[in-house]
Amino acid sequence: MMVDEFYREFENEFKGTRKVLENLDFGKLDYKPHPRSFSMKHLALHLANISYWGLLTLTTNEYHLKDSEVNPDFDVPVDKEEMLGKFDENVRKFLEVLRGMTVDQMNEMWTLYYNGKPFFGEPRHSVLRSSVMNHMIHHRGQLTVYLRMNDLKVPGLYGPSADDKK
Repeated sequence: MMVDEFYREFENEFKGTRKVLENLDFGKLDYKPHPRSFSMKHLALHLANISYWGLLTLTTNEYHLKDSEVNPDFDVPVDKEEMLGKFDENVRKFLEVLRGMTVDQMNEMWTLYYNGKPFFGEPRHSVLRSSVMNHMIHHRGQLTVYLRMNDLKVPGLYGPSADDKK
């Protein structure tokens, strides 16, 4: 039961994330609302790759993160289609592995190590909820604000947006 519920919820949230990514203007990727903010490029690529983090959560019991990996310089796709293609591929792989998980596997402990020290350890389903799904929804919300601030279409995610009503 848990796996099916996660599957449906992730499938729905990934669809919403894709709708936001579809509205990017690659000519505006350097936009930052504040010097301490992520650029639109960083947020977009982080979202495009977050399902890969989910895949690591499903296929390993731990991950060792180093300072050098926290804010990496992402390879920028040539265009939006390349970015969406990579997003779709990562989502497909994630959902395929998720579909085959058991409740026992979802309850296994998963640990993130940061610079060699345990940062947190939680059951896999908790990591998927907090560090993948909620994380994605948070950054997706940020990106919708960036879209609005750049006069780009903001898609409806849980109902129609102001742009959908035009």
